[in-house]
Amino acid sequence: MPDIENKNHYSPVMEKNTTVESVIKTYRLIHTYFFTYAIFVVVLIIGVIIFQNILKTNTLTVQTSQVNHEFVIRQKKLIGAFNKQLKQNIENEGVQVEIIEGYISNTGGYIESSNNLARYKGYILPRFFYIQKTVPLQDIAYFSKSDYETRELDYFIQNVLLAKVETNQRQEANTQLPIKGTIIETFDLGCMFKNKFFQAICNQHIEEFLDSFFVYGINRDYEGLKTVFDIIIDDEYKTLLCENMDKYIIYSNDTNAKIEELVARCSTQSVTKFKKLASFIEVQKELDSKQISKSIYNDSEINAYKLLSVQQSIYKDIINNRINTTNILQYLDFLKELLAADKIDAFYKDLSYRFDNKYILPRIENPDNPIAKNRKSDADEIIKQITIVNNGSELLGFKGLAYQIKNHGLLPVQVQNQAQTTSSKDEITLLLNHFSYLKVKETIFSGEDHGPVDILVNGDLIIDDTKEYGKQLKLNTALLLRYQQNGFVVKKIKIENQNTLNAVMKEVLSKAEYSLGEMYEYVAQNLAFYDKASQTDTTDLFCNQIKNKVMADPNIQVNTCTTSNLSVTKSDEDTTIKYVIEFANYAITSISISDQEIQTAINEKLKNISTNEVNFTDIIGDIICYKKPQVSTTEGTDNAIIITEKIKNYLGITIDDIAEKSGRILIAFSVGRIKFIGNYNMTKNIIYPIYFKDVLLNNVPAKIMNFSLSLDDASKTDIYKFISSPSDYIKTISPESYLLYDKFISGE
Repeated sequence: MPDIENKNHYSPVMEKNTTVESVIKTYRLIHTYFFTYAIFVVVLIIGVIIFQNILKTNTLTVQTSQVNHEFVIRQKKLIGAFNKQLKQNIENEGVQVEIIEGYISNTGGYIESSNNLARYKGYILPRFFYIQKTVPLQDIAYFSKSDYETRELDYFIQNVLLAKVETNQRQEANTQLPIKGTIIETFDLGCMFKNKFFQAICNQHIEEFLDSFFVYGINRDYEGLKTVFDIIIDDEYKTLLCENMDKYIIYSNDTNAKIEELVARCSTQSVTKFKKLASFIEVQKELDSKQISKSIYNDSEINAYKLLSVQQSIYKDIINNRINTTNILQYLDFLKELLAADKIDAFYKDLSYRFDNKYILPRIENPDNPIAKNRKSDADEIIKQITIVNNGSELLGFKGLAYQIKNHGLLPVQVQNQAQTTSSKDEITLLLNHFSYLKVKETIFSGEDHGPVDILVNGDLIIDDTKEYGKQLKLNTALLLRYQQNGFVVKKIKIENQNTLNAVMKEVLSKAEYSLGEMYEYVAQNLAFYDKASQTDTTDLFCNQIKNKVMADPNIQVNTCTTSNLSVTKSDEDTTIKYVIEFANYAITSISISDQEIQTAINEKLKNISTNEVNFTDIIGDIICYKKPQVSTTEGTDNAIIITEKIKNYLGITIDDIAEKSGRILIAFSVGRIKFIGNYNMTKNIIYPIYFKDVLLNNVPAKIMNFSLSLDDASKTDIYKFISSPSDYIKTISPESYLLYDKFISGE
């Protein structure tokens, strides 16, 4: 029994041991379930929370960031369509495409292309191209020989220039999608500037940007584009970025200088391609507007594309019995620039010569053509410019197509036999025939073909009669010219029945070198001041010259005139001014003028003037005709308001000054930076003659030869050309006058 009692006995030590065991057991239980499973659960919960936050702040693609589902569809459609367009290709048909901006197809039995820079059988294609695959068109290499069949060139014109189908399909710049705020915000590229903990997600944003940015209006945020570019250009995406910049330029036609700066960081080849794309886009814009500039390009393919596309437009008009004279003249100006810069390949020279002389010229010369009937001046101008292109122009600096074409069978029959032996003498003769103011009757050459050549020329100088509009004077003239690379220099000149003028010009040539154009200007300016018959009495000569000089003003009266003294009275409204001028050996020894203000002004001017045999008469005449400066001569002109409105209506300018005296109206006006003076005929509404105000020959404004402005609706085309570019217009109608102006502005 004692043993039983001993078992039921409670002990404090036993209670303590039981508590410890319970704690240990509980700890083991917690450790087993909490640390083994709960930590995993906690980590999982934290991961889910982080992932949810990522989904809230980032989007996997740009498309899912767009609220408007239709916008997303539109973006995909634009990208898909454009990528499909760029992948267009024609294999095994002899076509190589370099720039695709439009439509191309070889479906069925034909090849078609529009608005692309491409080659077919070696030819650059014009803007629109449509040809049956079975057409036996020669390769371009066929035309490298000088004896090719000329009908093959006609075949090219009729089958390549004449596109029977014109599909003017291409991407338009206005399909660009808008960016929201900045490029970085639109494409969610902020991750590029943060710690790239989730690099894979950030790369998705970058790739989405690269795959689609070219259909967006990123030109609204060039700075943002540059920021992104700075990061990506040094990254693994550089190649893709540079390739898709090409896409953007083609898609948007954005050739901004800031884009060029970014492209320059890709490679030299990228810059070359950018410039070619920019040039192509510029040509496309000209073709769209039908305003063809004279701009030429360093890339011969771009030049050929522009040339053929403009010829195509002209040819289309011709076969539809339409003639756009402005378009033809712009084309000929462009062709002259190509020739002057030698930026045109041999085949296109032959083609252009054939096109100009067989397809344009006969239509213009046809007397039944409405242009020839109703707009003769336009027709004459086109004929003149084609002649210049054929023969070349020393002034414009190019050799004529007639001397550059490979196949002389293209030339008119009467000159084909001579073409094989063309020498520099023939070229010089053609150049002489180019001058509108000289009708050559006979030429005699001396000297070497390729060195300085002296030419004795017998012919007629054609001078406009300053007294009667539209009338011309023919002066039988003998000239000794020296032909050098820079043009014709006059060595001697003799005009029939103009002994005094001949003596003066002899003196002029002994002191300075004059070009043919400059000498012609001198003769035209001074002819009216010299007798047509031989003079021996120098007193009569001088006095007659003075009278001719001032005869336009009936208020000037020559009282006495001797070999040493001149007395003149000039009446001006209620004032009478007396002049007494004394001189010896073509030098003024004293001058007395009753009006002190004029006396002071003349004395001041004479300080800087040296008189001689050549300029003496002109200076005396200028002294007598001098008028006090007036605040405004317009207010004193009865017809000023009518004339001012007429000028403004047709020329779109406000005249600088106007003066009227005895029915003769002189107006001063400026177009751009060029100042002019002209005689306005109110009866005929014509300004003629017209002078360069600041270009002086012997202190007299230089007259612009062959130039008048008719202020009527029929002359609006010519007026537009003149106002748009006065120097180019004068260069076209009066090369010799332009040469004087060019020397003036260059300071020669």
